Amino acid sequence: MTSLKNHRNLSGACAFLLTTMLALPASLMAEGEIARGVVFHDVNGNGVMDEGEPPIQGVPVSNGIDVVLTDAEGKWELPVEGDTVIFMTKPSGYAINTNENKVPQFFYVHRPDGSPDLRYGGVAPTGPLPESINFALQEIDEPEDYKIVLFADPQPRNWEQMDYVLRTVVGQVRKNDSDAVFGMTLGDILYDDLSFFPHYIKGVANAGIPFFGIIGNHDIDFDSPTDEYAGETYINYYGPRTYSFNVGKVHFVGLDNIIYAGGTREQNGRYREGFRDSDMDWLERNLEHVPEDYLVVIATHGPIWMSNRQPGNQLAQNTDRLFDVLRDRERVLAINGHTHYNNHRTFTHEDGWHGDGHFHQANIATISGAWWGGPEGPTGVPFAPQRDGTPQGYVLLNIEGNEYTTRYRGLGLPKDKQMNIYLPHAIVEEEDGEPVSYKVVVNIFDGMMEGGEATLRLNDQPERTMDFAPQLDPVARALYTEDAPYRRNWVHPLTSFHMWETTLAPDDLVEGVNFIRVHYRDTMGREFRESKAFLHR
Repeated sequence: MTSLKNHRNLSGACAFLLTTMLALPASLMAEGEIARGVVFHDVNGNGVMDEGEPPIQGVPVSNGIDVVLTDAEGKWELPVEGDTVIFMTKPSGYAINTNENKVPQFFYVHRPDGSPDLRYGGVAPTGPLPESINFALQEIDEPEDYKIVLFADPQPRNWEQMDYVLRTVVGQVRKNDSDAVFGMTLGDILYDDLSFFPHYIKGVANAGIPFFGIIGNHDIDFDSPTDEYAGETYINYYGPRTYSFNVGKVHFVGLDNIIYAGGTREQNGRYREGFRDSDMDWLERNLEHVPEDYLVVIATHGPIWMSNRQPGNQLAQNTDRLFDVLRDRERVLAINGHTHYNNHRTFTHEDGWHGDGHFHQANIATISGAWWGGPEGPTGVPFAPQRDGTPQGYVLLNIEGNEYTTRYRGLGLPKDKQMNIYLPHAIVEEEDGEPVSYKVVVNIFDGMMEGGEATLRLNDQPERTMDFAPQLDPVARALYTEDAPYRRNWVHPLTSFHMWETTLAPDDLVEGVNFIRVHYRDTMGREFRESKAFLHR
């Protein structure tokens, strides 16, 4: 797996702070139990602290509220009241052990009496706190340049769709991207039937890399009495709903931003996208132990900003608190799914972001596309691009130090396939039966709303700049009309914010074969190219 570099250059002041943090308030000690344990270097990799295996100092450990650092003997103590999950924040330069299905094991779930009575079981009773809760890390030579795999919304609702996920996506990752250091599934791992959790996890393990989870609105226990217990079955398989870890010069935060508001799925169980004050309190304490020059990656299911909402209602609830907690960070990247479209957003003062740093959101397209609701493709898997025309697929997050780029991977498509060019003979404007102009439209799958530029070269003519032109993608418009026999009844084409167009005059074209070459570049430093030939007569 990966890591976060342990900052061991503790001065006397830092050592004093460490000691102070471990000295728990007497009121807390009196009200609840105290959990204790050790973080250690697991030299032989067996997950057990054996004689002679050294402790690790300065590792953050949390109960989801408080954050303490391990002392010189690797020891930590935290108050525990009722049900909780205790977890460590992996330092750079270390790897987390994984279970047999490559789920990282950095947590201890404490449910003395088990979860409430839930349809999908939740967590079985764990009994009293162990005498010592120890967390294992393995010291590694961790790179600062690497890539991770990002899945959003696989959402299999039955065995057939589970087969789609595992047959197409997992095989593609194993073939092309098994050198990634880890993966994350950004919520809606399933589609309400939580009995599929062990099957999904076991199948995704075949990709050959560790996978973290993020809870989505379709991963909720809809028979939970409260929001507090709405993630019990997810917790049973993945651990805490909110957590963090470091890899190189990047601090990753998995953040649950789906707030359950009651009602079963059959009753259209309610939820909202937003940020709990308790999680923001934890995040603020957590970030105190993250160097200022680290890139902070906030991984959620729901986006912070959603393009398909009405102006004035596009931000998740309590986003102002999230912005306030992050305002002193130099670089922040938000990654999320949920919407079944693909776009980028850089936050500004108009959004409420008043930090001096750069805060960018990548809302990535999904594996299921339009909920597996398209016509059958040549491999038997539905052809179901997103509502904005982006093909089904996943994203690579490429890290270089504290810099990043994203790269789209369409399912079953060549690695360099990053756009669809809609040729001029498909879109013709006429006057008195004679063509007066030909429009070329290009969908750059992972194109940026701000800072992207596309140019077009026709045959040997000079390169011309294309206009940024948000619009419906022609394929999505054709697939998801009201009378399409395979579409889901809630699926409608949405405006794509990564479309460019230009108009060609009839005299620009030659009789016979014409060549179009499109070149896209953006402020992320990415460049994509694609060419197409077509006949004109």
